[in-house]
Amino acid sequence: MSIPVVLTDDINKINPASEYYNNICYTYTSEYGTDISLSDRKNNFVNNNLTVCEEDCNFNGYNYTTEKTSCFCNVKTEQTTKIRDISFNRNKLYDSFTNIKNIVNINVLKCYNLIFNLNAFKSNYANLIMIGIIVLYIIALFIFCFREYYFLEKILDIIAYFKLNINLVKKFLERKKREKQKKKESKI
Repeated sequence: MSIPVVLTDDINKINPASEYYNNICYTYTSEYGTDISLSDRKNNFVNNNLTVCEEDCNFNGYNYTTEKTSCFCNVKTEQTTKIRDISFNRNKLYDSFTNIKNIVNINVLKCYNLIFNLNAFKSNYANLIMIGIIVLYIIALFIFCFREYYFLEKILDIIAYFKLNINLVKKFLERKKREKQKKKESKI
């Protein structure tokens, strides 16, 4: 079935079977310069009636010269040739998108390769800041391991020694207190 449609946007937006609606790693920049989540794309498709094929039909392609969409449908007794005559059930259309695996955000972990995309990396200042932080952390870690660890170990040994010998600490504190008292008395 061919239906005349003037396509003003990306062809993926009128094809519910495209990567745009089914691949969580598919990136698309909105007019605000941000990515649109997969669920928001699907909601936009349903709420804005972006379907060009009838219910129970599959989008098969678009001919740019004739400006017609091709839909693959089961055999019907009536044919719809105008887009305004296309009928569909919103709930049924939305349910065709719903998949329990897409509800959990763990699927985003599949997109780890997008982090290492050089073009996206250059335009994301947070990546550059994060690399700077990681480099400083590694430098600080090496300084600590090779220089400061020895001093920290000594301090911890002293604390452990006094913790185990609390009586010595008490005697030391009492002696300091008496020395302060003697200094006060000698000044008077």
